[in-house]
Amino acid sequence: TMLALNWIPQLNAIGKHFSVMPLLIVIFTDAIKDLYEDIRRGKQDEQINQRECYVYDKFKFTYFKQKWRDIKVGNVIKVLCKQELPADCVLIDTSDEFGFAYADTSLLDGETNLKQKFLPKIPDFENTGLRNLSIKMCVDKPNNDLSKLNGYIESEGDKVALNLDNFMLRGSELRNTDYII
Repeated sequence: TMLALNWIPQLNAIGKHFSVMPLLIVIFTDAIKDLYEDIRRGKQDEQINQRECYVYDKFKFTYFKQKWRDIKVGNVIKVLCKQELPADCVLIDTSDEFGFAYADTSLLDGETNLKQKFLPKIPDFENTGLRNLSIKMCVDKPNNDLSKLNGYIESEGDKVALNLDNFMLRGSELRNTDYII
């Protein structure tokens, strides 16, 4: 308000143009700070996207290393113990004989306790494995709610319901399990 009042000739205490200087300094400083943070965030994103994970090649029936930035929807990835997940994933296999996996989500929600996840019952997966796996998956659209997720897997006409216990979210870390697919 002082700036606006200063432009009225009868109330003018200092020069009109001089009164704008503090406002311009604040705006310029804020713009420089935002530019610095954007550049730093871009460098961090580039470092994260350079990380590698194992992706399944359905033609060679083997895993190969691929950068996180090149992962596509529908890729089958393998994550080893103490590795961070490069994308939101539905569990289809785990090293645990009972089908459990454990996720550390402290980077996402601040909770330090491990979240127990389990495999959905994909029809005939035990018999066919990854070589002949043909499934259609439908899940909720991305949102900010980390406590709710629904969807289904369709295989050979059978639908299997999915919920948050079958998903591992990007940024969580695999713990107490040798690997997940």
